[in-house]
Amino acid sequence: INAYLKNANKPELFDSLINTIYEKNIEKKDYIQAALTMELLASTYSWDQNTILRASLRPKFQRQTSFERKETLFNIIAKNFIKGNNLERALETYNGLLDSYRLHTYDLKRFANVHTKIANLYKSMATSDNLSSSYFRVTYVGMGFPPSVNGIIQIFEGRPFERIKSFHNRMLELHPGARIIPDHWEALKLTQSSRSGKYLHISSVEPDAEISGKSINATFGERKYAKNKELRYFSLIRKLGDTKSIYDLWTEEITYETNLRFPTILNKSDVRDIQVVKLSPLDNAVRTIEHKYNDLAQVEAKLINAFKEKSEYSSLLKDLRALLAGVVDSPVNGGVEQYRRFMYDDEYGDDQKRMKNAFDKLCVILDKCLQIHSKLVTPDMESFHDALLQLFKKNFTEEIKRLKLSGEHLSAYNHNYYQSLTFFKTELHLTLSSDETGVSSSASNISFFDLSSLKLSMRASKLFNWKKLRSQR
Repeated sequence: INAYLKNANKPELFDSLINTIYEKNIEKKDYIQAALTMELLASTYSWDQNTILRASLRPKFQRQTSFERKETLFNIIAKNFIKGNNLERALETYNGLLDSYRLHTYDLKRFANVHTKIANLYKSMATSDNLSSSYFRVTYVGMGFPPSVNGIIQIFEGRPFERIKSFHNRMLELHPGARIIPDHWEALKLTQSSRSGKYLHISSVEPDAEISGKSINATFGERKYAKNKELRYFSLIRKLGDTKSIYDLWTEEITYETNLRFPTILNKSDVRDIQVVKLSPLDNAVRTIEHKYNDLAQVEAKLINAFKEKSEYSSLLKDLRALLAGVVDSPVNGGVEQYRRFMYDDEYGDDQKRMKNAFDKLCVILDKCLQIHSKLVTPDMESFHDALLQLFKKNFTEEIKRLKLSGEHLSAYNHNYYQSLTFFKTELHLTLSSDETGVSSSASNISFFDLSSLKLSMRASKLFNWKKLRSQR
């Protein structure tokens, strides 16, 4: 469309068309698509400070230089990416603006303004827990599709946490009369036989994250940034042959590279390259341990973010308990402990270090999560916390000793000193009493969220002599 309208010498028609699509996306609150639409318009202007452009009604722009108009469009694009919670693309847009400033201007105020926006984006991304989209690989099989489509493989961006069944239904609406083929080998036979009809082979895929030393000790938001900054690689794992246990589990990882980077205007892109890697039982075991680590790190990051924002965290605490129980416990013939055998099997040679490193990382995040749990555990769950702690010390003795972790995370509650602790939305009442200290006080109209903030508040108001209280505890 862009090339056609330019060749027809009617750029105003193109501008009007883009503006119409942009306004419709804004009405639907589809801000990412709105930003991508404006990217098309921005691509038609240059960073020229000498060319003066006429005023425009659709979209509405005043008479200005080509540089100023493109700059305005870049800011509109970035703001819409932020509204659509795609902070990675917003950051990229602002960095593109900075690159242009370096080439075309010495306006320091412009530099300062964009650098401030970039700094705020980095802060937001560090604590971000926004929902991520689901992605699906679709292969079109059958002579019922046009020759230009038959055999094509595409990656689609679905909705956040969209299930594959829901995506199946949406694809069947787009291709009436088509049949879903979930099995890889059946789809392969259909492709080779050139059957008539329309078949859709659909599988879920995951974006490939950057794997490097930079990801060590990264927060969930930082790992999410690394995962989404170059969204054109997606992969899936396929099991090979029959397996009886994790020790003979062979799989292959298939990685798809798309022509376009996501997000895209049509929420899809053709695949331009496919790579297949065979994974050994140890490879699969390491990945399983890394997934456990990522799950725990994600909940840890969300809990820390909840503290900072003083928001509700009870559901996150339940998730943390479930994850901790699933990892530190070691049921018969199952659990994380079954993977420890890979560290001592000489068959894997130097690869044993990978499993050892994976266990070390898992142990560190378990230690952090147990510390958080110890500070939040309620009196009725203290026995559960103690059980988790004992299992952690029992099943990760080797790692605790090697990494010099304490393994001791006592409950934050001490019932000799805290007889009642009641939180209200706008008012907090605290009564402390002890047979040993005889301390008794109350405070009201305090809106702090967690216990550490509460202690700081009380210390600042001099309601308690905390040094005395601590020494007697």
